[in-house]
Amino acid sequence: MKNNRVVFSIKSNSYRLVVAIKYKFQIVFIRFIGTYNEYDRINASKPRRFKMDIRPIKTDEDHEQALRRIEELWNAKVNTPEGDELEVLTTIVEAYEVKHYQILPPDPIEAIKFRMEQLGMKKTDLAPILGGKNRVSEVLNRKGN
Repeated sequence: MKNNRVVFSIKSNSYRLVVAIKYKFQIVFIRFIGTYNEYDRINASKPRRFKMDIRPIKTDEDHEQALRRIEELWNAKVNTPEGDELEVLTTIVEAYEVKHYQILPPDPIEAIKFRMEQLGMKKTDLAPILGGKNRVSEVLNRKGN
């Protein structure tokens, strides 16, 4: 087919799968899945037009631009072009942030101390939970096993 599209016949021609392939990017995009009769009614060789202006986020500037666009789209309704754009943008932003702004898990002892502070607890309050004052001291001072 034209436009780097490939048609697969599935289950003795009962179903058709049409994909677009971008070899340089190593991307396969499913254009259509359906019965043979449904396939006869589509024009799978003609690319669909999308109004979204979506690009990969490669720099911090791209990231900031995407965040500004998310702000503009924040109140978009589900299943609208704006809602779809919001959904796609948040996915791309999340992938960028996971890669570039990784949040490491907290230090376990510091997390315990922080939670104790939040709850107004003292070290002695942990004694019944951890098995005595000595064990609390060992844990909070990173001693023992």
